[in-house]
Amino acid sequence: MVTGILAMLLNLGLGLFFVLGVPIPGWSGFGFKACPIVTLSVEYMQLLILWGVYWAALKYYAAYWPESGWSFSNVTAARVKEFCRVYFPAALGLASDFWRVAAIGSVAAHLGPEDVAVFNCSYRVMWICLTFIGSMGGAMAIHLGVALGGGKVAAAKQTTLVTIYTCC
Repeated sequence: MVTGILAMLLNLGLGLFFVLGVPIPGWSGFGFKACPIVTLSVEYMQLLILWGVYWAALKYYAAYWPESGWSFSNVTAARVKEFCRVYFPAALGLASDFWRVAAIGSVAAHLGPEDVAVFNCSYRVMWICLTFIGSMGGAMAIHLGVALGGGKVAAAKQTTLVTIYTCC
């Protein structure tokens, strides 16, 4: 959740600065051609922060690492099957979002420069909203699992309501 919100804020801040030139008077930024560069840069920054903080510094993986160290013998057919069962539906759901946006962008690009500008503005707003809602959904899943696992039905209901009302 932290890296998602940080990426959302970075994308907003860097987008305002490099695309629109906010807060420098007399400079209007690089324009909409900077949007993909800003978004890609933020994605890589998010990955570096995730790796640097949670893997390298805090070592959150260590509690789940095999005592003998990692090896390919830990990769079993049952684990790969379970991973694929969870991964592919999520990946296809996210990919369909990108395919839709790419199709809309392709249509907008053929209409004219104003339409591309409107599309890029809209896309940035949608990306920020998608990041926020995805972060909230991930956090809710963790808190909901902890509450239900602990038999705390009231806490589970509260978590669900707070997340739904925050996102709507």
